[in-house]
Amino acid sequence: MSPLELAGFAVPLLLARLVRGAWRPRALLLLCVAYYALEAGASSLAWLAAATVLTFGVARAAPPSASPSARRALLLGGVAVLLGFLALFKYGAAVSPALAVAAPLGISYFAFKLVSYLLDLYWDDRPAERDPVGFALYAAFVPQIVSGPIQRADDFLGQLRAAARRPNVTAGLRLVLFGLFKKLVVADRLALLVDPVYRSPLDATPAAAVIATYAFAFQLYADFSGLTDIAIGLGRLVGIEAPPNFDAPFRAVNIEDFWRRWHMSLTFWLSDYLFTPLRMSLRSFGALGLAAAILINMTAVGVWHGARFTYLAFGVAMGVLLAVSALSSGLRRGWERRSPAYARLATLAGPVVTFHLMALGWILFRAPDLATARLVYAQLPAGLAALAAGPWAGLQAALASVHLEAGHVALTLVALAAMQVMHTLRYGVARGRFDAVVPPVLRVALYEAAAIAVVVNGSLDPGLFLYAQF
Repeated sequence: MSPLELAGFAVPLLLARLVRGAWRPRALLLLCVAYYALEAGASSLAWLAAATVLTFGVARAAPPSASPSARRALLLGGVAVLLGFLALFKYGAAVSPALAVAAPLGISYFAFKLVSYLLDLYWDDRPAERDPVGFALYAAFVPQIVSGPIQRADDFLGQLRAAARRPNVTAGLRLVLFGLFKKLVVADRLALLVDPVYRSPLDATPAAAVIATYAFAFQLYADFSGLTDIAIGLGRLVGIEAPPNFDAPFRAVNIEDFWRRWHMSLTFWLSDYLFTPLRMSLRSFGALGLAAAILINMTAVGVWHGARFTYLAFGVAMGVLLAVSALSSGLRRGWERRSPAYARLATLAGPVVTFHLMALGWILFRAPDLATARLVYAQLPAGLAALAAGPWAGLQAALASVHLEAGHVALTLVALAAMQVMHTLRYGVARGRFDAVVPPVLRVALYEAAAIAVVVNGSLDPGLFLYAQF
């Protein structure tokens, strides 16, 4: 599903606002099913429907009044089937390419939502949802099905039933617009710097490898947070507030802080359903158990992205960094208490160090294979030396090797600065109070500028969202 196709779902959602009362969920479900079928195909819709019916049926067949053993068997059996279904398409593609082609759109996200629903029923010992329409809408809600955020069933269904809740059309359309700006004007233009290096690293100069390393960090953020903005904005059009997925991750002071701010709905999902149970089962092993739980959790994050050794290596690398950070946190806090100078240095240097660690780690994430990742890593020292010796000459040579001109970089830097202004207004000056703090004239000017930039300077050939493939 392309950015414009996803954003275009705003039109039927706005029409659905005309439907009142109990008929609105039915209208929304019909729209979501029709749109999903058109975008993903009948086979994807059939798999989504099968997973939804299975989950709803299993939950209804296992009420709290059932025998504990039967309830456990039904609910955990349903979880196993859903995870097996996910593994079939996500990792079976490594054996049979046909499975990759047949994989339903958004399989990771609707499977995780349904798994969390069954596990919540199992752990909280509460009754299942009785409304099949509302539950089917929860599973098939188009704005979230492409790439999240992963919303819990209680939160979604509670909002759906809250008759007093009013859709926030202005805030919703604003987020859709800003999401399109991030994707089409920022991310897709950064991709022109990044993609040639990873297609053929030996044809690019070492300086180009350095530039691509940092460009990809911003590309991934702009692409994925842009998708999240569109998804949350579309939900707001019909009164559904999705959980946040990003919280200024490049301000993170350490690697633990970063993962609390990045892809937050997945991080919290894994924390609740994987890391916490692991940590509790390994708590008798002390620090070693904590390190093992972190490493397993982050390895799962890596392989969740797909059956590729680079994803596995990325997950393991992040697990090692997180384990080291977690195990040394007490020591670092002690230094900060004893030395105000160290505390100030940590506050200033922490985000810089964390950003560089993530940028280096994302080479594994972006590279199609380990051989390409090794080539990019090997070029970084020479690339840094070339840029330090002659920044302008190194930049020109790098751009020539990827067939771009300096004007492209200048336009991209302006777009990045504009994105930062948007974030400052949303999360800094006007955190949660954009309409109240930003004057109407300035708001209109921002909307117009973003719309013009999308139309005039947006990518002429927009690529799919990076996270849509997961």
